[in-house]
Amino acid sequence: MKLSTIIPLASLAIVGTVLAIGALHDTPLGMEFTVPPRNAEIEVVDLGLGDLTLRGILVDGEGQPVPEAGVTTEQAGRPVWAWSRRDGTFELGDLRPGPLLLRVVALGFEASQFEVALTESTPAGETRTFQLDRPIGAPPEPPVLSLADLDGTVRFGPLATPELGYELLFQPVTAPTDPAGGFPRRAPVAPDGSFHVDLLHAGRYRAILLSPDDRGATEPDLLQTRHGEPRTFTHEAGGDTPRLDLVATMGAVTGRVYASSRDEGLAVDLAAESASEPDPVRGALVKIERVSADEDASEGETVLDRVTFRATRSAQDGRFELHDLLPGSYRLTLVAGRERRTVDMTVPAGEVATIDIDLSR
Repeated sequence: MKLSTIIPLASLAIVGTVLAIGALHDTPLGMEFTVPPRNAEIEVVDLGLGDLTLRGILVDGEGQPVPEAGVTTEQAGRPVWAWSRRDGTFELGDLRPGPLLLRVVALGFEASQFEVALTESTPAGETRTFQLDRPIGAPPEPPVLSLADLDGTVRFGPLATPELGYELLFQPVTAPTDPAGGFPRRAPVAPDGSFHVDLLHAGRYRAILLSPDDRGATEPDLLQTRHGEPRTFTHEAGGDTPRLDLVATMGAVTGRVYASSRDEGLAVDLAAESASEPDPVRGALVKIERVSADEDASEGETVLDRVTFRATRSAQDGRFELHDLLPGSYRLTLVAGRERRTVDMTVPAGEVATIDIDLSR
């Protein structure tokens, strides 16, 4: 054998020896291992297993077997379970002496529990009988639905725009858990004020009129009076309900924003500058909020309903309109440039309140 062949083989042998010695003495992954001495006793792990078996049979109130039922128990933190066979029998093995609580779940029966005691003297072939005496009965018959169509008309207030699409919500007065009291229904209002509801369940309802901006909501109710009285009615079965006539109580506010003296911070109409009339202010933000009757408010404090507000902007001629307002007290806020005004006012039911605001004062 040539010397050039012997040297590489010897090098490989030396490297393999070094790696073998390192593998025997180095601990991989930083773990320490100890070699147990010869004839050392291995610690016994207690799995909580016993040598007793509980045999049983599940029967119903008439003594017939109950198959495919789940039987479970727990002993020393260890769950033990089994399924009953076609003849109702089951077995739970590896149990220790002591009390047991059996839980049985079977189709067609309420869940049941049984207390059982196992002793060393329990006969090996003993079969215990467990009777499931709480069957689940048939569900109660649902109430018969009394359905009938409902027709009616809504008489709108001033400045209403029925062509934009108002909506009626019929809310049952009874609790939602009472199916005999009816179900909430919605119906669109035609431009002529008429409406139709197919197959409305008989019961007592509250009618809620919603503006085109509030469709799909539950308030504000444009049928509600100033004193908060809702419009309720009883829908009879068999089509005996007369045609429903609803009167909208909402009012409106119209006004004009102008400046009697020229202010560079306001967007006035230059075409009207030479006229003798005051300059109209266009693009002014007009917002109106209803004053809430809050019993917790301190004396002299005004609480505003921040949810049901209306807002618009003044037109080229400075005029503005706010529609679909419930009757009551309001606070109107106007912002134009650097100017800001607030006015407290009352909106009568079914009427139009008019207000003009001079921003130069």
